[in-house]
This record gives sequence, C-alpha cells and structure tokens, in this order.
Amino acid sequence: MQRAEPLPLTIYCNSCITVARKSVAICSISSSGSFEECSTSMLENMKTFHTCHILFDKMNPRFWWRFPNLEELSLRVDYVPHEFPLFPIPEVHTHLHTLSVNLSVMNFRQSVGWERNYVFPSNLRQLHLASYFLTEEMVLSIARLKKLEILTLKGGVRLMIFQSFCWDVTNLEFPALKYLALLGMQMDEWKASEESFPVLEELSIVDGYTFKEIPPSFVDIPTLRFIKLSDCAKSLRVSALNIKKEIEENTGCDRLQVVTI
Repeated sequence: MQRAEPLPLTIYCNSCITVARKSVAICSISSSGSFEECSTSMLENMKTFHTCHILFDKMNPRFWWRFPNLEELSLRVDYVPHEFPLFPIPEVHTHLHTLSVNLSVMNFRQSVGWERNYVFPSNLRQLHLASYFLTEEMVLSIARLKKLEILTLKGGVRLMIFQSFCWDVTNLEFPALKYLALLGMQMDEWKASEESFPVLEELSIVDGYTFKEIPPSFVDIPTLRFIKLSDCAKSLRVSALNIKKEIEENTGCDRLQVVTI
C-alpha cells in the first residue's frame, strides 16, 4: 500500500505532558514542513489541545482527523484563506465539548465570507469567541449548537466601522444555554424574545457602552437568577434593575440578583 504524503503542517510543542493517559499540548502551528513526526497513538489520546497561533494555507482537512477524541480545543487564528472551514467535517469531533477561538480580526476584514462556512462541532457545551465579525451567519452557526450551555462573546466587530448593528435573535433559540457573557460587544441594539434563552441562569456584560438595554423579554425567563454588569452604560444598569423589579412584581419573589461594578 502506497504511503500517504505527510500533511503540510508543523507543530512546535512548547510543552506536552500526559496526565492519566490524557495528552495535553501547548503549541504553535505553521503551514510548512511535515506532521509525520507525531505518533498516531499520541494523537488518538489527545484530550486537550491549546495553541499560541495558527496559520492556515489550504491546509489538508485531514489534519483534524488526527485528534478524533479531543475534548478541549483552543486556537488563535491569525489568517485563513477565503471560505476555508476550520472544521471541514465537524462530525469527526463528537467528543469536543469546549472550544475557544480568537480571531485576528484585521486579517479577516477582507475575507469575511469565510465565516459563512464556519460550522462548529455539534456536541459543544462551551464556546468562547473573540475578535470575530458579528454576522448573521456566525449567529446562526452558534444557534445550531443545541447542547451549548456556556457562551462567551468578546469584542464582536462590525463589518463596517461606522455601520450600526442590531443583534437580533428574536427568531432564534439557544435551548440549553445557561451562561451568557458579552465582553466589549460592538452593537447598537440587542433584541430577543422570551423563547431565545429559555433556560438562561446568568448574564454577564463587561464594557457595555454601545447598546442601551437588556431585552425586556428577559423578564419572562423563569430560570434567570443573576445579572452582572461591569463598566457598563447607566441605561444598561437601569434596564437590569427594571427587569429585576418587574420579576418581583409579577412573581412576588426577589429571585434575580443584579450586581453592578
């Protein structure tokens, strides 16, 4: 049988340890050289994979097949060609439950179409996105994750610097989401229905100065217990307190805690 060509990728491991037969790697990835040095058994046992930087250059999609049992993956993506999916076959990573992706947004401004092909592994329970374009396609990709419990969005960027943006999830549902963190979100308005976050327990907003209020529909989320606001506009703090007051008036229970810093 003819030997397969090595993948066009090099992994430089800063550290690689095994704890209870679970491999952990902290790496830098580039798009040159050979990937054949790593043994197949080590890759099959890899549970947690963290990288410093990753550059894609028409990378062979089989690369991610070398990590079929990944549970936690963290990437900083510096560049990716137009319309090149990070997970060409998301069904491969059925064990992946935590994903953190930090995009270098300045390098993506000319290739935003890539996000239309961004499909996340379906079993994700925690997703952390930073410096991404806040597009309809990205929001739809997140909403498809029916098991997602924790979502952190940091620094969602407008496609056009002076373009107003409304984050409208009125017709979307995040059925399992319990914790939502919005960090420095660049949006002017946020709309949601009572069905959007049916089991949400905690909302955290940091550096919330570009939008004025939390959607009033949060009054109708029976599981909501905690809202934390840090470095936010006064109108945002007022809207949180109004939600707390209305819940107490409707239910007779002071179940919502609002913390402002």
